[in-house]
Amino acid sequence: MFDYVPEKDLAKENSAIHENFIKKPIIHMPVYKTPEIFYKISTKTKNPTDDDIKAFAESLKEVFSDGFQFQDIAQIMHITYDQFVQPFILSAEDKRKAVLDVLFFLIDVTDTPILPDYFFDPFFKTICISFVNLIIPDEAIDSTEKVSGFPSYQEICTFVEEIKKNFDDGFQFEDLAIVTKQTFLFVNKYIDPTNQKKATLAKSIIKDIIENTDTPLLPDEITDKIFIDLANGFIDHLVEKYS
Repeated sequence: MFDYVPEKDLAKENSAIHENFIKKPIIHMPVYKTPEIFYKISTKTKNPTDDDIKAFAESLKEVFSDGFQFQDIAQIMHITYDQFVQPFILSAEDKRKAVLDVLFFLIDVTDTPILPDYFFDPFFKTICISFVNLIIPDEAIDSTEKVSGFPSYQEICTFVEEIKKNFDDGFQFEDLAIVTKQTFLFVNKYIDPTNQKKATLAKSIIKDIIENTDTPLLPDEITDKIFIDLANGFIDHLVEKYS
């Protein structure tokens, strides 16, 4: 059921595997061609203007000239926060809004795979609203409990079944971010698996949960792949930042 085997010798894996996994780029083009663009945006005002948001989103658009992929969302949010929002003196709530403003503009002006934009864009934006809290949380997303060793198969199954009980009446769009966070916290409390193994396990757990729960409005054969790709991008971000 899960792409994971809790072997004790996994802790001895070559550290280069971790490095390659973490450093593998999701986006293969630079956000800005020159640093001057970022300088003009970050020093213009104390708060990002509509023109600032549009300018940054337009610079991101070049990265996705071949279309919008769902696994890109986490990286887009992270880049937007790191390179655009950070210089402004804003509350956490306003920072999240600024990230969403950029992302929503980008969604409006780029194509999305699978479904027509007029149908998919509102659905996509609803999901993004819940996920931005994983990029700009009110407090660090980390497990307060740390456990030595590796999770047993039974521990994994117990966690999955507990999660599924919360969605007997269906899997709502905003639930995906909650499940992604809970799954990351579960795998990250174990200190012996490498980051690559944590990410692999978390993705496998989320895949199992999504494939065994129903979603509203859209058929599962469409939403399952979308949800899995979205969650995988955020798992990579959380593992890189907190593990």
